[in-house]
Amino acid sequence: MVNAALLLVDVVNDFLHEDGELLLASFRSRHAALRAELERARGSMPVVYANDDWGRWDANAPGLVRTAMTERTFPEDAPWTPPELAPELVRKLATGRYDALAGRYLHAEHDDVDELLARIDELRERDLNAIRLRR
Repeated sequence: MVNAALLLVDVVNDFLHEDGELLLASFRSRHAALRAELERARGSMPVVYANDDWGRWDANAPGLVRTAMTERTFPEDAPWTPPELAPELVRKLATGRYDALAGRYLHAEHDDVDELLARIDELRERDLNAIRLRR
C-alpha cells in the first residue's frame, strides 16, 4: 500500500486576474523544483491534482467551485459545487484507503468514493472514470 501522495493544488491557472502577474512570477521561480518533484513522484506514488474549473480547462472538470476568479466568469446561477466538498474528498483520499482509485476522475459532489471502491473491479474492467493525458 502506498502511504504517500503528491498533492498539487491550483497549478492550472491562466493568471488573468488582479494578482496574476505576481502569481505567475512566483510560479516561474518555483517551476523547476515543482517539475523535479513531479518527476520524482511519478511511478512511486499517486499524483493528485486539485483544481477548480473556471472555464478554460477542458480536462474532465464539470464542477465549479465559486472563487474570486470564477464568479467573474460564470453567471450567478451556474452549477456551483459546494466548496466544502473538495477538501472533504482530499481528506478521504489522503487516508490511503482509496489508492485503488488512483488515475480515475472523481467528482467531489457526484461521486461516492466508497461506492466506487466497492465497484473497483468493474471500474478497471470497463475502464470507467479513467483519466487519459495525451502529449
